[in-house]
Amino acid sequence: MSSLTATPIPVLLLIIGGLMFNPVSAHHSRANYDMEKFLEYDGTVVEFAWSNPHAFAVIEIADASGQPTKLLLEMNSKPILSGMGWTGDTLQVGDRIHVRGNPDKRADRKQLFVAYVVDRTGERLWSFGRPRAERERQEKDKPNPMRQYPTIGSTDFSGVWNRARVRGQERTRRDPFSAADLPLTAKGEAAVQNFDPNDDPSFECLPATLPQTIVPVYPMQVEWAGDDLLTIRYETNSEIREIHMGESEFPAAMEPTRLGYSIGRVENDELVIDTRFFSYDRWGNGRGVPSGEQKVVQERYSLTDDGKRMEVTYTVSDPEYLAGPPVEKRGAYVLRNQVVLSEYDCEPDAAIRHLTGQ
Repeated sequence: MSSLTATPIPVLLLIIGGLMFNPVSAHHSRANYDMEKFLEYDGTVVEFAWSNPHAFAVIEIADASGQPTKLLLEMNSKPILSGMGWTGDTLQVGDRIHVRGNPDKRADRKQLFVAYVVDRTGERLWSFGRPRAERERQEKDKPNPMRQYPTIGSTDFSGVWNRARVRGQERTRRDPFSAADLPLTAKGEAAVQNFDPNDDPSFECLPATLPQTIVPVYPMQVEWAGDDLLTIRYETNSEIREIHMGESEFPAAMEPTRLGYSIGRVENDELVIDTRFFSYDRWGNGRGVPSGEQKVVQERYSLTDDGKRMEVTYTVSDPEYLAGPPVEKRGAYVLRNQVVLSEYDCEPDAAIRHLTGQ
């Protein structure tokens, strides 16, 4: 068995290439990988774990002295991999494959974040960073439901929605609630100073709270359950949120929960949702910024493009961690009713495997 070591790609090429890549890649920490360096290896598959939040494989390669050693491969999540042609049988024990990806920054860790593999059939399958030309070639034979436009739009906000770029907003902007952009209280600033990307709640398979869930990485399904209840199902962690449309005021007291308690109304063709009674969340206002029980969120949704697109403006106030008036952000979605949401089934061991290397 042989191993191939590629030289790092110049940063300029990475920036140019990034303009052609798929926008979904920043939902999970890459802090332990050198994302500006690419290595390539040939090896034999000894394990393939089809899991969320990320899939993993182990291959046997030859080290510098020609002796066999194992290399841990981290891929993207099952929903993203499925959209790029992967299945739970893509890799099988005994397969000879070629892999390209980013090495771990820790010299003692033999692991790689995979850009693509060339499988046993000679097919190149991407994990992240698939160029547009490659995507179009693959999708000519097998159209991706995530890119198919419905012929009929939504009239009542229901449907399967996938995040879209806000018109007029920079394409590279992915995280609308970045600590660098938030007006923080002294308590919020102290939390950010102690920020550790490895404290990500998703590494414990904990579902996110608002505002992160408002424009999620994966699709969401909006459904009416009668006239007085609207539900939003998020593919991530298969979480379901209830919006009580028949209530004009909040209950006097509620037990705080991760998603809080939501009441809604349709006002001047806008769906307006107010949410309170949140429980504490250590990254509840964005990466590294906690949120407390005083957090209040309002969302305003409007349908555009004959109901095939939905815009949202949302505000967040949390006097414990956010200073000043409510923070306002925008988001957008496109209708994708051909998509069927999958069961996310986050596995705790897979959520931290990139940290443990086990």
